[in-house]
Amino acid sequence: MDDLPDKLRRNVVVLSAAILAIAFFNLSFKPTGTLLDFAEVGNVSPFKVWLALGVTLLYTFMRYRFYADTLKDLAAMRRAIEARVRQLVEHAVAAEVRQRIAGRTVRFRLVDAGDLPALEVPELRRKNSERLMPVRTSGSSVTGNGTIPPLPWGNRITVSVFHLKENGEPEGTPTTVKCLVAASILHRGFISITAALLELYSGHFVDVVVPFWLSGLAMLVCLFKLGFYFPH
Repeated sequence: MDDLPDKLRRNVVVLSAAILAIAFFNLSFKPTGTLLDFAEVGNVSPFKVWLALGVTLLYTFMRYRFYADTLKDLAAMRRAIEARVRQLVEHAVAAEVRQRIAGRTVRFRLVDAGDLPALEVPELRRKNSERLMPVRTSGSSVTGNGTIPPLPWGNRITVSVFHLKENGEPEGTPTTVKCLVAASILHRGFISITAALLELYSGHFVDVVVPFWLSGLAMLVCLFKLGFYFPH
């Protein structure tokens, strides 16, 4: 295994996969072997092998974890997840505003109800033959000064409310409503987990998530084996 910058991720994946394969298939170790192709080594116990594998895995992972390219990949993945969170919140807030206008029960609450006085304006409840007109909403996360926040929690989402014609085309000037995102911890966690799961179908999953997960599982196996073989 070459300790070169472009091989660090490969080293972590290969070694982790080898450790998991050894544990899964319950492979045995030879009592003797060679070290650096010239030294004969005897009395090779499973405890010593798992200790050597664990130390080697720790070294290869730490080399990969703090490599400059890995830090860039982690930062890029974090920004991508935050962007997905903003997008999910924008869609959820727009859907909630639409439900409130229609007078429907809101189950997934992200908006402070007291922050929506404009939704009580009669023209937003425009009727056609005693039936509520369809309404289309679109959200955009902005702060007071117009900048995009890192995360939408505690900031205002600008929602544009359009009246739609019967053919689905918007009519008139949209009504702008600024909603304060006041999501509970449970809802924040649900949205964050959803954003992280959506990020699995991306290059970040191969570049970052797979090495971290594999190495974590492999290290747990090493620790379990060390505890199992540790002499009492």
